[in-house]
Amino acid sequence: MKKNYFRILVFLLLLSGSMTIISCSDDIKNEVDITITINDLPAAARSFLTKYFPDYEIVKITKEIESDITVYEVNLQEGYEVVFNEDGDWTQVEAPYGKTIPTGFIPEQVMATLTQRFQGYGINEINSTGQGYKVELSDNQGGASIDVFFDMSGEITGIDELD
Repeated sequence: MKKNYFRILVFLLLLSGSMTIISCSDDIKNEVDITITINDLPAAARSFLTKYFPDYEIVKITKEIESDITVYEVNLQEGYEVVFNEDGDWTQVEAPYGKTIPTGFIPEQVMATLTQRFQGYGINEINSTGQGYKVELSDNQGGASIDVFFDMSGEITGIDELD
C-alpha cells in the first residue's frame, strides 16, 4: 500500500514539474524581439524621430511583442533611446547620463512647471504612463537628480530627490 502512495506522489511531482516547464515555455513563446528598419515603424514614430532627433543616426530598432502588446525600442547614436507604443506614440524618451532630451513634445503644462520650479536642471528622461508622466531631472553636473511625477493635466503628484 505504501508503494502505491509513493508512486502516486512521484507521479504528481513529475506532473507538476512538467506543467511548470510547459507554462514557462509558453511565456517564452509569447515574447518576440525582432530587429526592424525605420520603414517598419508606425508613421507617428517616424515623424517623431524626424522632428526631435533629426541629427541622430539610428543604431538599432527593435519591435518587441509580449502578450499581444507591441512596443518599438529605438536606440540612437550617443546613447539616446526612444520607446513607442503600437500606435507610434512615445512612451519613454531617455538621454545618456549627463545629457538632456529635446523638450518640444513634452506637454506645455509639464514644461511650464519644470521651467518655473526646477531651474538649473535638465530633463534626462520622461515616461508617459497613461495616467501621467514621470520626469527625471539632472543638475547636469553629475550630481543630484530628481524624479517629478505629474498627472495627465500636468499637476505635480510627487517628487523623489535622488542622490
